[in-house]
Amino acid sequence: MTTHCCGSLGLGSGLGALILLSGCTTTAPVSENAPPFEARVEIEETAFRCPEYTITNNGSGMFWGSGSAQLVRIGDRPFASAFEHVPGCAPLNNARWALYERGPNGWRVCQRDDKDRTREPSPLGVSRSGRLLMSVNPTLAPWIDAIPDPKTGKIPRQGGAARPEFLEFDSTNPERNPSHLIPSWSGEPTFTDHSYRAFAADGENGEFILFQKVGYTHTEWAFLDKEMQWKTAQLAWPKGEDPKYSVWPGDRTPVNYANVVLSNRQVYYIGQSPYNIWDRIDPLDTETWGRGKWGWRMRKLHCAWTPDIAAVPFREWTVIDDTMADGGTIGMGDSWLAPDGRLHLVWQKTPIHPGLRDTHFPDIKRDWHLCYGVLKDGEVLEKRVLLSGGETTGPLYPSGYIGHPRLHITPDHTLFVLCNLMGLTPEAKLRSGTYAMRIAADGTVSVPVRVPLEHPIKSTFFTATPRAGNRLTEAADLLISDTIDAKRVARYVRIRFRPPCSPTVSITGPGFLLPGQGREIRLQAEVSDPQGDVSSIRWRLPDGSAQDGTSLKWLAPPSVGENVTVVAEATDKDGNTGRSARSLSLPPPELADADGLVSVEAEVLADEGGGKARVCHPVNVANASISYWHMSLGHWLAWDLDIPAAGEYELWMRYTTGCTGTRRSLLIDGKLPGPTFADIAIPTTGGWCTDRDQWAYMRLGPALELTAGKHRMRMTNLADGLGVDAFILRPNP
Repeated sequence: MTTHCCGSLGLGSGLGALILLSGCTTTAPVSENAPPFEARVEIEETAFRCPEYTITNNGSGMFWGSGSAQLVRIGDRPFASAFEHVPGCAPLNNARWALYERGPNGWRVCQRDDKDRTREPSPLGVSRSGRLLMSVNPTLAPWIDAIPDPKTGKIPRQGGAARPEFLEFDSTNPERNPSHLIPSWSGEPTFTDHSYRAFAADGENGEFILFQKVGYTHTEWAFLDKEMQWKTAQLAWPKGEDPKYSVWPGDRTPVNYANVVLSNRQVYYIGQSPYNIWDRIDPLDTETWGRGKWGWRMRKLHCAWTPDIAAVPFREWTVIDDTMADGGTIGMGDSWLAPDGRLHLVWQKTPIHPGLRDTHFPDIKRDWHLCYGVLKDGEVLEKRVLLSGGETTGPLYPSGYIGHPRLHITPDHTLFVLCNLMGLTPEAKLRSGTYAMRIAADGTVSVPVRVPLEHPIKSTFFTATPRAGNRLTEAADLLISDTIDAKRVARYVRIRFRPPCSPTVSITGPGFLLPGQGREIRLQAEVSDPQGDVSSIRWRLPDGSAQDGTSLKWLAPPSVGENVTVVAEATDKDGNTGRSARSLSLPPPELADADGLVSVEAEVLADEGGGKARVCHPVNVANASISYWHMSLGHWLAWDLDIPAAGEYELWMRYTTGCTGTRRSLLIDGKLPGPTFADIAIPTTGGWCTDRDQWAYMRLGPALELTAGKHRMRMTNLADGLGVDAFILRPNP
């Protein structure tokens, strides 16, 4: 067996087998023999600085909104929402958002809020079509100078009302001022700077949802659908403990720091709720309860679910897990809704406060648990402990609290759990660091494998989670809270999970061919391997055939269509395999090898009216494209055609659209060239080429009879969006 490039923890190192949770109906073993994997760190860098908590001193911070996401990815570009201090302003609303992007030269600030102030960080959400939204909560309270009071010597602190809204940025030009999307609330909710909000996106459908706390009774929610229509309502908090002893006033308990999942209008809301009184507490013995004495009190993990946020009320709250028996605390980690409707989630349970245990409950054992569960239609199907550590299960334990652990899901729906482990091994060796476990489709869990970070995760971190609309990716994107050289920073890390010591494969060569360039694909596989023992390189092709060798030369037959994917596999002598895939866009056979083609770049406009289109640079565009001409009906664009010889020409278009109802009309020299061109229905391509190739070709109608020389072509918006790379005129033989 080959030596692993990254260390793993066997069961003998203090991590016991899976432990059944109380009330659990299923168990599954940890597999010591499961195929191991390697965690490769591809990028580890500082993204930007964060203010010290003592600077803002407002009870919040960069990573405070742990249930939402401040890291998203559009194509190969990660975006992050930073939390910055507003100099000279007194708390509470003395912070602002800043939008960062990682490009070829590293991280840069795109823009920051130069107008409004806020108390909390501002989470992000994206759609597959390239929409980039941010949830903001600007204060309505007046500015107060950060000047100490002459009597007390303290800077005054003041909160106040706030105005929740969405900002939408142009992801192709994120320096542009964002548009403001204001929810149409029912009634007049009294929003404040303490939002405890949760923001989520359905990336596939381009829909977004915000939950924001109001008082101690409920959260308001606002759902923005793909037609840009709002629906708003309330979700009442679950019943809590006796109001005489409750954390919050009243008989309900807020559910804070929530994960929200939105998919095809199905919504999960999952978070933790505080309780002062647990099973062994006498409410009259006030020495045994209260945050001031014994810290955090999050003791129940609540879940609310609706199958259709636009039409069906939420069902009654469900308690997924709790620590009411032992006085510990519970913190939500992460969740993912699989295509089969099963919600996978992970959370963490920490033990009773050591002082409270030693003084009042010496029989309670202090153990930490990393937990995993599966829900379907709002009901718990299974729950179990993945890792335990502490007084009864060994000195090595999962660390962290709310926001730990996190999930990474690959495109083949493999789950990886990212967590922190701390403590001593049975050999009394200090062992702490960042680890990953794999959960297989059959529920088998791998042993933890160390992630070889230069700076292991010590605090809160985000991933580019599907809950924020992100597409599933092979590599995991992380944004990590850290302190380096005594300065608080946000670090960006990219991790890829592979079989141990497997070869690394990258594919070079053109990602697309244009009309006149044929359909022969030529690519090169570049392979590196830790042991240098690669035994074979094989290309797997869309028609089911295969070729061996580092170079590929393959003529794509008409049967495979215009969008294809080829895979290069490199295998070493022990059978470890590394893979890389390349998607390519090909011209249709009619245009592949045609002579005398006339190409018109769509971004080279001759004229425009009724609106203002934008030049874009999506994936695999030839030079640039034109888009954003859907807002106004009648918005038209015009191009000049230079026809070399009189004759019949077929008019083709290379285009992309995520819409299903796109329609355009077309004129040549101010006249309709035929009834077909009065209302052209344009099929969807499934997206906007924001993170993958979704170009398609379409013949717009019957052949046109054109004279030699200049002609003016005008296309008018009748409905929905369209991105055009180029128009191609093919002379009929």
